[in-house]
Amino acid sequence: MGNIFLEYTSDPAEIASHISAAVKAEDHKLLDEIVGWAATYCFKRDPVEEDVFPNPIFDMIMQLMTDESFLKMVNSHNLLMLFEYDWARLRGDQKDRLLQAFSTAYDQFSDWMSYFVISEILGEYYCNGAAYQLLVKLMKTTNETARALIPHGFEHIVKDAQDSSLRKRAMSGLLSMKNDRSVRVKDEVEESLSHLLARGISPQSLG
Repeated sequence: MGNIFLEYTSDPAEIASHISAAVKAEDHKLLDEIVGWAATYCFKRDPVEEDVFPNPIFDMIMQLMTDESFLKMVNSHNLLMLFEYDWARLRGDQKDRLLQAFSTAYDQFSDWMSYFVISEILGEYYCNGAAYQLLVKLMKTTNETARALIPHGFEHIVKDAQDSSLRKRAMSGLLSMKNDRSVRVKDEVEESLSHLLARGISPQSLG
């Protein structure tokens, strides 16, 4: 599809419309640019008071997470990165909806980086029991590439969670993937274990 040109805007409803247009045009470069318009880059830092993730943009992304054209789009992760950039702006109900969307859409993406970004959001940003449970579910997918990025999520929970019991469960989940039939998945598990060991974290150190 040909590239399109859109005027800069900071209006959430217009940004949502532009996101839809960029996906329809299969223009991942424009999509990345629009994400830059929308993002405040607060990451996990508390945003300005009452600065919440705009509903029009959030609702549009939720809609796209069920849209085949987005799921099969080159560099679809450009849009998913907005959730990392502006994580602290998300309300609790939005995080709940996003978790459910990830559960349904995760292994439907064609862009391997989308698997990476979702696994990272689950492990580093949610970093809770619900994210752990979803990683356990997703590690059973028959999509080898999607499955190979699950260890990254477990690794973050082991490294970052405050709950020692959750850290142990995440380590168990990671170790269980050593039995995966895929050499690629096993390699990713070993890489995550190596990263943790470099930080002094091992199954034994967790007790």
